[in-house]
Amino acid sequence: MGNEDAAPAKSGTLREALRRLIRIGAALSEERDLPKLLALILTSARDLVGCDAGSVYLVEDADAAGETTSEKHLYFLLAQNDSAEFTMQKTRVEITRGSIAGYVALTGETLNIADVREIPKSAPYQFNFSFDDSTGYRTVSMLAVPMRNQRGELLGVIQLINRRREFS
Repeated sequence: MGNEDAAPAKSGTLREALRRLIRIGAALSEERDLPKLLALILTSARDLVGCDAGSVYLVEDADAAGETTSEKHLYFLLAQNDSAEFTMQKTRVEITRGSIAGYVALTGETLNIADVREIPKSAPYQFNFSFDDSTGYRTVSMLAVPMRNQRGELLGVIQLINRRREFS
């Protein structure tokens, strides 16, 4: 009997998740303002995964940002956090293997890190503790995912931080 009761609940949960994804997709397709679109993407991703915080990094040519080089960089443009207050500043991050966002942008790999303090010293990327140190926040888990357009070109990286509950 336990198995019979579990199937409808799981099916209902899946249906609700699909409905949420369809609503999010519709909202995303209607939004044209980039800051609002990024905020909607981050809020929706955090809600779907159940995370306390998240951030968005966008790829931008340095010369488009008023710099003299033509290299591409990541720009930390948006952060949301339910547990810590902070002042958001646009920050440039090199696309290298050294940082989590840089590594994801460079390799195209998704990183699912259970505890950033347990990243092995031998890993090509490390966690930057400056935000935690300046705010008193404690980052534990992180999911870092490359954002791509329809042609597969890298647009940026989204980081989902400190999962609060199991995915439903």
